[in-house]
Amino acid sequence: MDISPKGEIEEAGAERATRRIRTLEEKLAILREVAKPGASVAAVARKHGMNANLLFGWRRLHRQGVNDFPAWAFERYLREVERRGAREDVQ
Repeated sequence: MDISPKGEIEEAGAERATRRIRTLEEKLAILREVAKPGASVAAVARKHGMNANLLFGWRRLHRQGVNDFPAWAFERYLREVERRGAREDVQ
């Protein structure tokens, strides 16, 4: 039997976080951060206030070409990031 007053129940519900809906551009910007050499998915997720599992899911879906984001474009982007990273190491 619950004997807690109704006010306490309502306050507990008010503490729930709202779900953030990100645009495709925001998702791509976050995925670019993860694609950088040495980047940590967990650190990038924390920086943007999101769960790392969600970011791993976005990365998997985009590699598969889901959500109007062709996999070949993401792979091309990753190759470019790697190429630029190698060029920066030489300089």
